[in-house]
Amino acid sequence: MIEGEGSIQGMFTRVAARYDLLNNLMSLGAHRRWRQAAVNMLRPNPGDLVVDVATGTGDMALLLAGRVEPNGRVVGVDFCPQMLAIARRKAASHPQGHICSFIEGDALGLDLPDDYADCATIAFGLRNLTDIARGLGEMVRILKPGGKLLSLELSVPQPSWLRSYLMRVIPWLGRRFSSHPPAYEYLAASIFNHPPPEEIARLGKEAGLAAVEYYPLLGGLAVIHLGRKGS
Repeated sequence: MIEGEGSIQGMFTRVAARYDLLNNLMSLGAHRRWRQAAVNMLRPNPGDLVVDVATGTGDMALLLAGRVEPNGRVVGVDFCPQMLAIARRKAASHPQGHICSFIEGDALGLDLPDDYADCATIAFGLRNLTDIARGLGEMVRILKPGGKLLSLELSVPQPSWLRSYLMRVIPWLGRRFSSHPPAYEYLAASIFNHPPPEEIARLGKEAGLAAVEYYPLLGGLAVIHLGRKGS
């Protein structure tokens, strides 16, 4: 069992080198389409400042950079230095990588000022927070009034075959391809332990979002939440 922020951080440190490979295998590449759908829904403007929390290896940050160029900026925050090192390498060879910066930080206590960003995003990271309400509150805090918050997260799907895939195939792939199989047992369990979409929407409103809508993808295997900070 992997519990607590320190243990989760250690887990990501151990899987960082093969994180992207396993993401592609386990989602059959769908995570890329989901990220694209999320960015399309967020609709950041050229010139916006976007903070991507739990940025990992930087895929979401770099996708966002393509929307806010040439005068915008993307700040990726993560608590895992090994993940950030990969993100920086990707940015170095990416056409919009020069407008991205990656900083080590804690999603539960962002070292960023109030009313800082036009948009905040978190992709596949919300369920790893030890205090989801606090994490949402931090993202709302750093948003400018009227700013947008988007979460893309895995969820318990409706079709039974997809639930079986989560519980059986993902742990098997972890045992087969990862040097740290418990991370992928944790992945499956964390999805089933994550609050349902309507609860996340409620927490978002309590954190200070004026309205929160959510959109299931692929039978509910992934869910996009989108809200706007009150003015």
